[in-house]
Amino acid sequence: MDYLYIVICILKNNKNMSQQEINISIQELVYRVSAATRGSMSEEFSDDLIGYGWQVDEDTFLNDVQQYVGDKFDDGDILDKEMVEQLIYEGLLNLENFMLDFYEVNYEGENEEGEDEEFTGKLKDCLNKFNISSFKKEWKLEELVQNWDGYEDYIFNDSESDESYDDIFGEY
Repeated sequence: MDYLYIVICILKNNKNMSQQEINISIQELVYRVSAATRGSMSEEFSDDLIGYGWQVDEDTFLNDVQQYVGDKFDDGDILDKEMVEQLIYEGLLNLENFMLDFYEVNYEGENEEGEDEEFTGKLKDCLNKFNISSFKKEWKLEELVQNWDGYEDYIFNDSESDESYDDIFGEY
């Protein structure tokens, strides 16, 4: 009887542990952050300014998100929700700063006075001049995947994502 009681307690503890932690592929995180961030871009920002799809192709953007967000996570990292969300935010903020300083754009749009104006220069200056926003940087884990909410520990691994980027992008 004591042996059975011990086995039941171990099983209950294992069940409780599985509800407190979740394993997440770093690649899947990068895919989801990329897709959600791309989906948050206004057409004006993505198409007219950075030329998403022709100037900045899908692979370049994925590589940038990997560099600025994905590389903040290592295989075996165990982090709480707030830390994961903070690392995503910091990575996307750094990516945005890179893009704002790196990209030169040609744009024609309505300025603050309501007049059409042509602009050539840094992306940062264009966004300021025409009051255009870039993309969302602050993501809650449940916005990326509903079932990523409610865990105490998020354990990261370097396994491949179970879903392709295209499939994940279709969700956003």
